This record gives sequence, structure tokens and C-alpha cells, in this order.
Amino acid sequence: MKIWRLGLLGLLLVCIMTPAETIPEWKVFTSNKEHFSVRYPASWRRIQSDVDFLHIVNFPQSAKIKVLAFPPGGAEIVVQEAKEHYSSIDEWIKKDSRFGAKVIGRHVIKRPNAKADACTTFVEVITKTDIGLPARFIGTSYYCSVHDHLFVIGLGNWQWDSRQKQLQALTLKIARSLRVSQ
Repeated sequence: MKIWRLGLLGLLLVCIMTPAETIPEWKVFTSNKEHFSVRYPASWRRIQSDVDFLHIVNFPQSAKIKVLAFPPGGAEIVVQEAKEHYSSIDEWIKKDSRFGAKVIGRHVIKRPNAKADACTTFVEVITKTDIGLPARFIGTSYYCSVHDHLFVIGLGNWQWDSRQKQLQALTLKIARSLRVSQ
């Protein structure tokens, strides 16, 4: 009887401490050409499956708007290695910033306990692009390097999205899952 009570108590504690809705199912994307892997939520849909980088969206194909990249409330995340040779992350950021996006935030996120095959430092750059009044596109990019390879993990969504902070936290979680094989 005591064992049964302890088992029931243990099960109750597990249920209280780990609510099911906070543990999403994750998939793994592996780039054979660029030699990296990254985890992403299974609820997000991968598009462009014939390319060697990860491009995911949080809405069904039927919700895509012809003129705009994605519908209100929609978001996309792209994970890729630098396609050009840059001498530094700063050089890459400067080049990316030339295309009409206004930088509205930038800071460094350190990961002192990161493994050798992961990013130890991220440079977060937040940009705003005017698409036309009142539409504004917000980009949050996490740039990092591992073994002399430069990566960007970028989020795109509409300004005023009430889930902005959650989307950024999710993108950073994806960025922290990046692993590079040599």
C-alpha cells in the first residue's frame, strides 16, 4: 500500500511539474552540404525542402497571401550558413543592413557553457522594414560562428504581433540547438 501511494505521489508531482503544453515536439534538420544540424518545433512547416538550409513557417500553405510573404500572425524562421565569405560577423551584419531595414536593436548574448560544436556567442540584430503604411516587417537575427563557419538564424514577422517576445525566444532556442560537424 505504501509503494502504491509513493508511486501515485510521484506521478502527481511529475504531472504538476511538467505540463504537457510546455513540452513541444521537435524535429531535427540536418544540412549535409553545410554540415550543421538544428532542432525546430514540429508544429512549424518546412518549406523549400529541396534546399540545404532550414526555412520554416507557422502557418499552412493555404494561408499564404500572394503579395505578402505571410498572413497577419504568420512568421518565418530561416537557418543558414553564410553564402559569401565574410571576414567577420560584423561585416555580414553591415551587408545585410544595406537593404532598407532600419536597425532598431543590437546586443550580444554570451553562452559560456556552450559545447565546442555550438555557438558560444550570438549577436542579436533587430530590424524594422516599412512595407507600406501601416505594415512593418520586424526581423530578428541571431548571428554566430562555429569552427570558422558563420550562421544566421533569422525570424521574420509583422510588427505589433502580440507574440513577438515568444517568437524571439523560440528563435533563440532554435539558434542554441545549432550543432556543427567538422
